[in-house]
Amino acid sequence: MAAQRSVILDPFDPPWPPPRGQRVPDAVIDAARRSPVYRFVKEWQIALPLHPEYRTLPMLFYVPPSSRPWRRTPPRGGELLHLAREGPAAAPVPRLLFTAGNEEIVKETYRKLMAVRLHRRSTQVGDLPAASVEKAMAEARLAPAEADAIYRLTSLAGMDERIVIHP
Repeated sequence: MAAQRSVILDPFDPPWPPPRGQRVPDAVIDAARRSPVYRFVKEWQIALPLHPEYRTLPMLFYVPPSSRPWRRTPPRGGELLHLAREGPAAAPVPRLLFTAGNEEIVKETYRKLMAVRLHRRSTQVGDLPAASVEKAMAEARLAPAEADAIYRLTSLAGMDERIVIHP
């Protein structure tokens, strides 16, 4: 998992010496900086790599949905807190397909996504106890600003922010 993520370079690193007099065009570096790939895969670590034995190394990642499908009605505040504590009892994706079968990484990803949901719900609706939301955020190792950034990019971003192609 870490080896797959390590292949992606940080586009904000200072430029390295170009090989054999070649250099990467500024437009390509700018596109890499605007692309959400680095944030999803390395910074936030919510993009999951497919199982390496399916010949997907290293560049195929999946960002799971922030909410799983509900049978009748969406959960209320208390139910969301329970889901955040217990982790995804029935994740909407087959766990063994991702992260070489390491379920803990999948659970960690869903803890982050649930913490983002709880944070946004407490901000917008205000029906959750602040202590419970803070505990979920601490367990997911998320700061409020980071949770807001994840929410914005996964829910509100336009196509020009989600898909960045260099010229």
